Amino acid sequence: MFSVWGHTASIRSTVALTSALDLGIEYAVRWGNVTVTRSLADPAPPPFPSVVVDTFGASLLASRIDATTHAVSVDLSYAFTGHLAATLGFTHRLAQGASSTILTMRSERSPSTRTEGALP
Repeated sequence: MFSVWGHTASIRSTVALTSALDLGIEYAVRWGNVTVTRSLADPAPPPFPSVVVDTFGASLLASRIDATTHAVSVDLSYAFTGHLAATLGFTHRLAQGASSTILTMRSERSPSTRTEGALP
């Protein structure tokens, strides 16, 4: 199970090479994090520092992973007629800086019992 949080900023330019052929170039950067939870019964060691949390009555390992992704896209668009066009594109993505950060999760088992965990 995981949840994703992030923002993306991008810039795009399109150039008309001919009356029927366009070239598009785009750069995008995404920054944010992914929170991953998995069963305590999983025998593999966690890849990042984790904390045990209680979720819906089950104890899970939780990790938060921060990362930034850069993407460059290039596409060609060809207009066959005034009503029909086709586009062929390619995108290259590079993810950087995958590192764990502080994660605090809370769950309530009963009105009087609260558990809280934080990653070191």
